[in-house]
Amino acid sequence: MTSPVFRSGTSFLALVLVAGAVLLLPSLGMGFLLDDTIYLADLDGQPVLRIAPADLFRFIPGDAAENRGWIADGCLPWWTAPDLRLGFWRPLSSALMRLDHALFGRAAWAWHAHSIAWFLALLVAWRLFLRRAVPGPAGALALLLCAIGVSHALPAGWISNRNALVAALPAFLGLVAHLRWREEGWRPGLPLSLLGYAAGLAGGEAAIGALAYLLAYEVLAGPGPLRRRAGALAPAVLLVVGYLVAYRALGYGAVHSGLYFDPMGDPAGFLRELPARLGALLGGGIAAFPADLWFYGGEIRTVQVIVGALAVCLFLLLFHGLPAGERRPLRWLVAGAILSLLPAAATFPSDRMLLVASPGLGAAVAAILVHARRAWRERGPRWRRAVAGGAFLALVHLFLSPVQLLAFQGTLIVQRRAAEAAALEAELDPGAPAGSQDVVVLAAPDHLAGIYLPAVRWLQGALAPRSWRVLSLARCDHVCTRRDERTLELATRGGRMMDTPFDLLYRSSRLPFRRGDIVEAGLFRVEVLETDGVGPTRVSFRFDRPLEDPSIVFLSWREGRLCRTSMPAVGGTLDIPWTIGPAGM
Repeated sequence: MTSPVFRSGTSFLALVLVAGAVLLLPSLGMGFLLDDTIYLADLDGQPVLRIAPADLFRFIPGDAAENRGWIADGCLPWWTAPDLRLGFWRPLSSALMRLDHALFGRAAWAWHAHSIAWFLALLVAWRLFLRRAVPGPAGALALLLCAIGVSHALPAGWISNRNALVAALPAFLGLVAHLRWREEGWRPGLPLSLLGYAAGLAGGEAAIGALAYLLAYEVLAGPGPLRRRAGALAPAVLLVVGYLVAYRALGYGAVHSGLYFDPMGDPAGFLRELPARLGALLGGGIAAFPADLWFYGGEIRTVQVIVGALAVCLFLLLFHGLPAGERRPLRWLVAGAILSLLPAAATFPSDRMLLVASPGLGAAVAAILVHARRAWRERGPRWRRAVAGGAFLALVHLFLSPVQLLAFQGTLIVQRRAAEAAALEAELDPGAPAGSQDVVVLAAPDHLAGIYLPAVRWLQGALAPRSWRVLSLARCDHVCTRRDERTLELATRGGRMMDTPFDLLYRSSRLPFRRGDIVEAGLFRVEVLETDGVGPTRVSFRFDRPLEDPSIVFLSWREGRLCRTSMPAVGGTLDIPWTIGPAGM
């Protein structure tokens, strides 16, 4: 029998909305984190990256001369690729952040409440979508899985990632309108679907992933002959092609970044990285093995790919075990979910990239769980396999995933507090006039201490230095050697530079430094002295003034904070051991 709660669509939707809202309550205390601080500084007229408030997601325009100026000023790290471009066309999301700033100022909880409202609205859109695509208990259960899963932890909890919700909501409403047009002959469905797609694309690139469902539907399940289905698909295809052409013509996209790939500009690089990234994402979507572990690098990525492959095999086995009548209407949803991960793989794997895929994967998982429950009651052929697989997926999606959702929010709150403490405790001269000191972090333990602390300090009302520069983000020990009055060398011990995600954010590994390479970085001239073929291992920094000049403040991470560090005498060395920083990794 079907539970009365499942039979009452309104009651069940209300239950799901309450569950989704409750699980996101911790995000109200998350504050401004990472990119949020940079956006807020720019909106307040104190730019850290000189981002135009009307175009907040165009981080680095990609002009070589402009990039050189930003490097010289300390806005970009010295290892930045000369023509690095990082810019995303998200006018609707930019406008909503400006609205938040105008209405709420620095009341971060209100910004977060706004994000939660977008997610709850997306749940309503998913309910409309799933009720039409997967009627019955499986569709209702799929919605619950979407509400309690971890894929929306960052989109709904991190202000800077709200754009994914802003893109997904109108796009899925457009899909609902398209389904009504095709299956009921509802004539307003076509123009309304195109309006939804256009609004989604204005919110962010995640809308392209949502449109993967449209492609899968018309290819696998759309009514009518192939010619009619192609005609129904054509308006949306033309819209997306026009969007991509405009996107490229206006100078958006990612060029020479090791974290973001441009599938159109660098198809070979994208395809080379696709299998591993897709495996990590599917491991997260099916088995709740955190895709965000990719950020840690090393052998964990191999483990992610193996877990992803095993999860896909288990999923296919259980999906094939469904009755043909239940499996057939799910095919296009599963295909759409997997296709939606292709554009998501243009950036590093993260559970947030599963947001658009979650209703499709959730529908299939829900159908497997419903089948497992029925198999337990009926004890028919192969019931043990169905029950065992269903029990595993139930454990993963009904218990482990919501725990991860809460834990992830808690981790971000801890990181934000640690960043604030590190920013305030950095040993700068409190008596120095604002803008009179050039801060040089010799070896930052992580991205929070190395990249984001200037904006965090400004947000906390602390002394604003003239520039903030990090010499290395390598997760290893360093040795600093004084060569003369103005020159120091930094060498890694047991590691290399350009080996962390935030190194690669600014420069692709396909643009390696070579011995003898020189970078003019304003305060100092950089010369790469040694590399291991992948990244620098010894680098020289020739400053434009003596290292004892009071305007230069050298910092290193010791005892859980950035401490002022005196340079050794000429010929002397300084050991800088690596320890965990404010990011906790």
